[in-house]
Amino acid sequence: PWIRLEHGRSRLALEGTALGYPGTMDLEVSVSDVRLFPEDIRKLLPERRVVRNVQAIISDLQVYANGTVTPIRNPDGSMTSMVLDTRSTFDLSSNAGLISGTLSLKGSPSDTLRHEVSVRLEEVDAYPWTQKARWHTSANGYLSASGALWNSNQFETAINARLSPVSMDRRR
Repeated sequence: PWIRLEHGRSRLALEGTALGYPGTMDLEVSVSDVRLFPEDIRKLLPERRVVRNVQAIISDLQVYANGTVTPIRNPDGSMTSMVLDTRSTFDLSSNAGLISGTLSLKGSPSDTLRHEVSVRLEEVDAYPWTQKARWHTSANGYLSASGALWNSNQFETAINARLSPVSMDRRR
């Protein structure tokens, strides 16, 4: 791997190639050998509210991404934004279920950035992610979203869900 990060019991490996800098870069990147424990993440990001209550243990995460990144530069050479054309796949296993899917990004965050996301859920329980007792779930099915972000502050997305009956707190 290019980079191997470890903290406490958590770890991840990053490897790949990036060719073409400072012009258009062709990227191919993978993240593998991932195991993340909530207490390690909280130590690294103590100010982030989003991780305070998470108890989900990620036992395996695989991410593969490829595509191009083209910098947009001022006449002086400084980068003002970029144009993305990327595709990625991911598989996440945890004590809160399995989540896998794809993500595509095309365009520029400073102008119009289009996205397409497809996610498959298997026995996903929201409780280990939220610590809200009424959010014990068992979700199975598919989610997809597509849309765009304009000028970094407005977005529109269409979400479709096809889920088997979701049980919440032992009710359907």
